Amino acid sequence: RYYISPAVYRRQMEQQLSGSVGLEEVDADTLFLQMYSLVARKVPVRADIKLDLAQNYMIKGAVQINPDSIVIRGPENEVGLISEISTEPLEMVELQQDFSREIRLLDPDTDSSLNLETDKVLVSGEVFRFSEKIVEVPVNVLNLPENTQIKIIPNTIAVLCRSELENLKTLQASQFTLEVDFNDIGEGVKFLPVALSQKPETVQSAQVMVEKVEYLVMRQ
Repeated sequence: RYYISPAVYRRQMEQQLSGSVGLEEVDADTLFLQMYSLVARKVPVRADIKLDLAQNYMIKGAVQINPDSIVIRGPENEVGLISEISTEPLEMVELQQDFSREIRLLDPDTDSSLNLETDKVLVSGEVFRFSEKIVEVPVNVLNLPENTQIKIIPNTIAVLCRSELENLKTLQASQFTLEVDFNDIGEGVKFLPVALSQKPETVQSAQVMVEKVEYLVMRQ
């Protein structure tokens, strides 16, 4: 805690007055001050946005936030409580085109002493009209013991892919990996879950049409 005596702050006030103005009276109370050190911390920005895409349209990749993190400054006990900064809500409906919007950041606490590096960010995204293609992909088995064979039913599964038409034209089954794990087999287990572990980056959405398969184990 720090303090300023009446004699000191009276002198400071008089120095700020013009020569034609005089200071007649001030409160005779000492001023007590609470001082603190400022710290800086970089925190991520969370965009509070809701996108309603028009039929047969998708977002290409992730929505971009620029900047995606900002520096906040203030008392250490206040800065330490902030894990992210949110934007004001933004809703866009029936999207069919690329978008770019500037939205303001929400002050985490209007009564605090925090200072934000910037008060707004730019959110943007690419929107495209998608096409669909079904690819038949074989199912691989992980952790198959030696001297053991397994029959998967069905052994190929349709994967529904959504992307731009040009990307779908060259799509091949070898670009996908569907897997079941032999270690998931246990007493009373009749079906094995199918996992899509690999897909091309050019495919925005890939949906496995059969999520579980039957199996038959044969030991030699």
